[in-house]
Amino acid sequence: MSKSLITAFALGLLAAPCLRAQGQQTPAPAPQEQPAPAAAEENAVGKALEAIQGYVTEKRPDTHARYYIYLQSAGWCGPCNQEMPKIVAEYGEMRKNGVELIFVSCDKTPEDAAAFMKKYGADFACVGFNTPAAAALPGFTPERRVPRMSIVDASGKVVQPPVFAAHVLPKWRELTYTPSAE
Repeated sequence: MSKSLITAFALGLLAAPCLRAQGQQTPAPAPQEQPAPAAAEENAVGKALEAIQGYVTEKRPDTHARYYIYLQSAGWCGPCNQEMPKIVAEYGEMRKNGVELIFVSCDKTPEDAAAFMKKYGADFACVGFNTPAAAALPGFTPERRVPRMSIVDASGKVVQPPVFAAHVLPKWRELTYTPSAE
């Protein structure tokens, strides 16, 4: 992993506003200038994903998906560890149905994020929370609690605002008319 990637990830995470498992809060990030509305572009999310330089993993996302799920999670979070196996199990089916998942890690370091993903065999793209890579995601809304998932369409329009991860898993199937695996 390049030194500049680790440095960018670490700097971005210094003020990560994710809640700690013990309930401690960090200050909210300063408001940032918002880019032009993504709805004007047909696949604004795909274009943004192609331009991102700060991926934690070697895995690159499908930039031609119809929908994108942003997963905010962390290895230190108990509920995140409970949800990750379910998310990993659904991922292959998501991709087959035009849905791409982007993991926005609230871990302290890229190595922590990579270890969390490896623990569950997660094979999706990962960026660090509160980094330029996460800020570049059209429709991404940083959340203070994890695990949270949201869904945006290819233009970046929010289809499902951030909610507890377990509530989003059935939603992507509904959007793509994919029957449940059960």
